[in-house]
Amino acid sequence: MKRNPKWDKVPLYYGCVTMLDHHIGRLLTFLDDQGLSDNTIVVFTSDNGPEHRTPTCFGSPGDLRGAKGHIHDGGIRVPGIVRWPGKIKAGAESSEPINGTDWLPTLSAAAGVKSPTNGRVIDGANVFPALVDGKPVSRERPMMWWLWHARGGYEVAMRDGDYKMVATMLPQVDPGAVADARQPADWTIMEFIKQAELGRFEMFNVAQDGSETTNLAEVEPRRFEVTKKKMVALHAEIRAEGPVYELGRKKNSR
Repeated sequence: MKRNPKWDKVPLYYGCVTMLDHHIGRLLTFLDDQGLSDNTIVVFTSDNGPEHRTPTCFGSPGDLRGAKGHIHDGGIRVPGIVRWPGKIKAGAESSEPINGTDWLPTLSAAAGVKSPTNGRVIDGANVFPALVDGKPVSRERPMMWWLWHARGGYEVAMRDGDYKMVATMLPQVDPGAVADARQPADWTIMEFIKQAELGRFEMFNVAQDGSETTNLAEVEPRRFEVTKKKMVALHAEIRAEGPVYELGRKKNSR
């Protein structure tokens, strides 16, 4: 039988995982030894779903659609561990969705201070009620994800309650392509981010359809239009507020 060279990388992969586990353990032990644990919040999570394009990757998104680089839940839904002895019960679990933007208001609340605004919009919410008391998170704004070069045909997603909507940035070279999104050849990256509009909308109930297989556009047309309008407005607000970087190079249209 022909040997798969990919499996030669297994020791490297598991070695990295073991080393990470070892050094996180050293950090937690240090906090315990110094008597700092009760006043220290440790958050451990991933920035994206499992990689799927290199021979050193062995993770799986399970039933979730997509993986690293995708805006579907296989790319953005990841496990997380939060440690705060005396506040969060050891071994407690929560299925409440949390976004990276939630940590500013959450940690501010834990420290007993207000989140700094200075005229800025704070997109996240305090999620400690869910982690400490098992209560649902109260959100004024839906959760939003945006990766201009995402794979899988969609670059922007919004979750509002149990419903999630995805959309494509337009125009681009090959809208809906499985590979990384590509802005028009005569656009810079910054022009793409600041000028592209949303299109190709799809909506899912991720509480009932975790694999995001059933587009509810025609099943729940009224909710679809309301959610779409909300997503377009939120996207426009974030786009206008975002900084402008000197990303002047044109992306190769291949």
